[in-house]
Amino acid sequence: LRLGVMVSRGEDAETAKVVLAAMKTATGFQMTKPLLLKSLASKEKVLGASHPEVGQLCVLLGNLCRKQGDMVHARQHLMRAFTIFESSLGRNDPMTGNTSYSLGMLLGTLGELTESERFLRLCVLNREHCKPNSAFLADALFNHAVSLKKLQQYAEAEAVLKRSIEIREKLEPVDELRLAAACNALGAVYQAIGQRETAVAHLHRGLNLRRKLLGEDHLEVAMGCNNLGTVLHLLGRNSEARPMLEQCLRVWERHFGPDHEKVALVQSNLALVMRQEGDADGSRKLLEKSLAVRERSLGNADRRVAKSAEALGNLLVEMGDKQQGQAMLEKSVEVFHNEEVLLAKRAKEAAVAQANKEAEEANQQLAAKKIQSRARGMSGRKRAKDVK
Repeated sequence: LRLGVMVSRGEDAETAKVVLAAMKTATGFQMTKPLLLKSLASKEKVLGASHPEVGQLCVLLGNLCRKQGDMVHARQHLMRAFTIFESSLGRNDPMTGNTSYSLGMLLGTLGELTESERFLRLCVLNREHCKPNSAFLADALFNHAVSLKKLQQYAEAEAVLKRSIEIREKLEPVDELRLAAACNALGAVYQAIGQRETAVAHLHRGLNLRRKLLGEDHLEVAMGCNNLGTVLHLLGRNSEARPMLEQCLRVWERHFGPDHEKVALVQSNLALVMRQEGDADGSRKLLEKSLAVRERSLGNADRRVAKSAEALGNLLVEMGDKQQGQAMLEKSVEVFHNEEVLLAKRAKEAAVAQANKEAEEANQQLAAKKIQSRARGMSGRKRAKDVK
């Protein structure tokens, strides 16, 4: 009731506070959305469809839909808000920058990577103008760099992350958690382009910062151990990699339980290290556990299952158990084939769904044209009768 009164009065600042509280529950969402839509219609009627206050309501609706998992409508509302702010306020206005950030992050979760990068780049340019050398700019640079890495634009991602780190290091007080995240991302970029020694330096720095702030048993510390241990293994530094991976395995098993995919991942990585150290029996046990977990959680049409079976098969052949090793390798080939069949089926289903959607939209447009044509005909006949 309070929200309804405030919406009717146009008290948008107070409305936003209540909306944010209501977003926490599904009931609040069901009550709030119709009121916001009603307020939006009223604002459009009084102020026009391109007024900034209409854009503000579109942002509220977009964030509300995103919180409830309705990504399609969230995209529509945020895209409209950005268009309104860009045309009425310009690209350098803070509201335009904030909306481009929200859109970039949303599009990234939807897999629209190119569009996500475009909007995150616009956010960086906006904050360069509004808030140069600030924590806000450092955040924008970090998120833009992550989007560039996903697009495999590693050279630009490296430069953007270095700038983000440089800004963070000069701010007082230093936000060490965000600095650690930037160091880890830069290490991942160097790993992707094959500069593993440089990657180790940045991953080490990020891990040490997180250890200092979060403690040894934190999930983010465990993830850092896994990432650093993997790169150390690729460099042949297995004596350093093993304790990293063992620490990650202890934390993840305690937090996720023994049957989680993350546990299977680090078991596979640790098994490779143990194999190179000559511990074939220990490596085999871990690979068997990893394969069993992945089969239960992922099924028989996932490449992670195939890779576990392949690694176990190669190890068994190396240990002299050629019959069982060959069986595992054949199983790996079968799982890879199953995945290809499944992906082809999904692609076909998606194509059919898209074709049906386009056909339905075409039918709706045709029906709308018929209604408009009929209305024009009726209007013409009425004018002719009036003249007569």
